[in-house]
Amino acid sequence: MRTTVGIVIWAVLLGGGIWAATDGPAAAPLDRLTSFASVPAHRITVRLPARPEAEVGGLVMTPDPERFLRRIGRIAAIRDDGAGLALDLDLYPDAVARWTGAVDSTFVTVPATAEWIVQTLLPADRLASIRDRWRAFYDAEQAAIAASLWPVVRASLEELLRFYESEIPRVVANHADGFRRLVETHRSGAFEQQLMPAVQEVAWRVGQREFEPLLAEIGRELWARLPVMGLGVRYAFELVPFTDQGQVAARFKRYLDEDAMPILRARSGEIVNALGAVARQTMRDEKVVAAFRAMVGEVIEDPAFFRLLRDVAADLTVRNERLQELLREQWRERGLREAVEEVTAKLEPVIKDVVNSIALSPDGKRINSRLNQVLRSRVLKKDVAWVLIEPRAEGAPPAAGATIVGSIRE
Repeated sequence: MRTTVGIVIWAVLLGGGIWAATDGPAAAPLDRLTSFASVPAHRITVRLPARPEAEVGGLVMTPDPERFLRRIGRIAAIRDDGAGLALDLDLYPDAVARWTGAVDSTFVTVPATAEWIVQTLLPADRLASIRDRWRAFYDAEQAAIAASLWPVVRASLEELLRFYESEIPRVVANHADGFRRLVETHRSGAFEQQLMPAVQEVAWRVGQREFEPLLAEIGRELWARLPVMGLGVRYAFELVPFTDQGQVAARFKRYLDEDAMPILRARSGEIVNALGAVARQTMRDEKVVAAFRAMVGEVIEDPAFFRLLRDVAADLTVRNERLQELLREQWRERGLREAVEEVTAKLEPVIKDVVNSIALSPDGKRINSRLNQVLRSRVLKKDVAWVLIEPRAEGAPPAAGATIVGSIRE
């Protein structure tokens, strides 16, 4: 009895459902299912120039303005003819009926790259829309954001700079042994064999050219002020026994203090400029530049160099308890949290729009088909390859049994 009642209930439900579907929202899927079951599939063959990893049962898709891609059939058979693959496609008759021209066929595989994910989720038109929305928000709220955030951020940055003024020397000093070992390792390499000889050669040549006129002028002034006669007389006097033996040294010291040093001080600016010119021209010389590059290349190819840099960077940031405490203090007590929360409140509508444009369909009622495609391929490992059929406006649609040449896109 229970079985009989159950059968009657299911018959009523199914009958009522079929009757309602003939006029209700389910009419289109039901008609499509009935058509697919009663009308033979439209089979065409796509010949590929290589042998991608295609599988029987794989999807045949076509572009759809609302759903990104729409399924229109399946791969029914795969044949290897020696030069490539021939894919027999069974297509839905209602999809083929919409074609008004020839079609292009591409075997598409999903690359395992972040670039593909970004391009899929953010095509050019959607990216342009996000940029326009952000630009409008920024133009409208720029002054308010700057007034809220910039004073606190500037104070925080100034404090961070003062912090690192003392922190960088401390951390570097802690790694002094590592730097010393690195220098000793590479001292006998390009540094001594190429850089130092190049610097000495170029600096000597440039120094002669830059200093010769200046030294000649200073030398003439110093010689003109030198008390040759007085020093000679004092030297001769010191040769006489029992006379003061310090007269020459005293007179020469007075010459240095009263004549030579004032001359050198007066020309110190010219001397500094000449030294700067020597340094600049030396470091720009092609021979010195090449030697410096050789030395740098030798150092950066050493794994110990990168280990040392990594340790220094970690001690300055992630392993630095002083820095973390400073940041916590700025967040808790310096007003940074309040300023960020104020700006975040202004940003929230824009962020929601961006997230919705990526996650939801344009009408906001279902998940974005592009996000669905990314999740299926990269998370669920489904739909990682399909045949893409793109209708054209010109030409004749392929008849049943026709063969078209396809391409492969990765």
